[in-house]
Amino acid sequence: MATYNNIFSFPAIDIHGHFGKNCPFGRNTERPFGSAEPSKVVEIVRKFNISKIIVSPMESLFPFGDADVVKGNISAAQAVAENIELRQWVVVDPNQPASYKQAVEMLKNKNAAGIKIHPVAHIYDIKDKGAEIFSFAQEHNLIVLTHSGDAQSLPQDFVPFANDFPNLKLILAHLGSSPNEDRMLHVRAVEMSRHGNIYVDTSSAMNILPDIVENAVKRIGSDKILFGSDTPLYFTPMQRARIEFANIADADKRKILRENAIKLFGDVFND
Repeated sequence: MATYNNIFSFPAIDIHGHFGKNCPFGRNTERPFGSAEPSKVVEIVRKFNISKIIVSPMESLFPFGDADVVKGNISAAQAVAENIELRQWVVVDPNQPASYKQAVEMLKNKNAAGIKIHPVAHIYDIKDKGAEIFSFAQEHNLIVLTHSGDAQSLPQDFVPFANDFPNLKLILAHLGSSPNEDRMLHVRAVEMSRHGNIYVDTSSAMNILPDIVENAVKRIGSDKILFGSDTPLYFTPMQRARIEFANIADADKRKILRENAIKLFGDVFND
């Protein structure tokens, strides 16, 4: 698909991005990298031929345990309304019940793609809060993107909920991320799903390791994999190039970079 002369020629859809201040450990401790206003995110995706990106506000995630989820979601709705390249993940934190009610209202907007959860940032274990979150998601027919790969959010711990809620559509972020050296946790979670309702995204520092993307395609098929960059926390062209130059068929690359997102999210990407 890609050569050094035509890389990024295919219009991609990025299902995992952010905007705002990268300050996980305190509002006055912004890191010197990884922050970006919505206009900067738009500049990035235009540069690398990403036609749409679904973003969540870092204000709803950071600082860890002290994020203003509701306020951040309001900022995200405004940013999405002002930039046609952006779509919104509405962040839900089970420790902030008002975020559930807000999500129901915000998801009436055609530019809202689903809900984003982050057990690590919001300080809970998915094993404790999963039933509450996923019953809500199934009741409202929502797609869920979740941070995964840490002790509070191990891919295998999501599987019972996906099996209990067959109409749920769940995307496990960060293919290859793991608290140990096991890089196939996400792949096995997809394999363990009884209803075929678990997907993974490629936003990961680990996907640069040889064969992680390739083995994922071989084991679960490209239909279950979506392109995510974690922009601006990761370097966007590197994340995209990992798919462009993967040792997989061009048809698989097109599915991962765009076609699977259109199939899963439907009209969300229509202007």
